[in-house]
Amino acid sequence: MAKLLVVDHDKKALEDLCRLLKKDGHEVVGVGGGGEALQMLPYVRPDLVVTDLEMMPVDGMKVLQAAKECDPHTAVIITSAYATVRGAVSAMKGGAADFLSKPYYFSFLKRSIDEAIRARCRPDAVAPTG
Repeated sequence: MAKLLVVDHDKKALEDLCRLLKKDGHEVVGVGGGGEALQMLPYVRPDLVVTDLEMMPVDGMKVLQAAKECDPHTAVIITSAYATVRGAVSAMKGGAADFLSKPYYFSFLKRSIDEAIRARCRPDAVAPTG
């Protein structure tokens, strides 16, 4: 399947999501914050990043920017428990493949990941819309 970097400061949410994604056949690296994600990006070289938006001191938008700088074809899905239209628009303009409001059904995230990976394999394809 794909190599994923999962970023969330909520340890339980991170563990649960990593477990589900591994069970779904992905190679998964989970980190507990944006700072760790910035350090891991050049080494992991993920196909896709799933990151929480609200983290301190390095938030999901900075993770998105760093992922795109590392490899412009890296797909990034941003999640947020405090979703706003402004936040979603900002993420999509920044190059996110999708923006999901927490809590979300795993099936929604799975579909978004599958679409983003397919689009990554076809760089001329339009990014998925959630």
